[in-house]
Amino acid sequence: MKLPKYKRSMLILVSLALIFALGVTTSVAQEKAVDSMRPDRQITEGVVIGALNRTTNTFYWKGIPYAKPPVRDLRWKAPKNPKNVRHL
Repeated sequence: MKLPKYKRSMLILVSLALIFALGVTTSVAQEKAVDSMRPDRQITEGVVIGALNRTTNTFYWKGIPYAKPPVRDLRWKAPKNPKNVRHL
């Protein structure tokens, strides 16, 4: 069955509007989901504050204290727990 030209145009227009609306709502929902996730993490030494890399959509943390620096008395010995920190 062949549709009249105006009905075909209207069908295309409505289809494009639906596709656009679905795309916008999906991207907004994804953005809200990512923003609601906080990258801060509580560890035994304190709180580490992360950041979001929007290019790769991943969180990252820098400067996490794994152990005290091996200097002076700690040189050539087993690692010691780091000091407690407030915020990194």
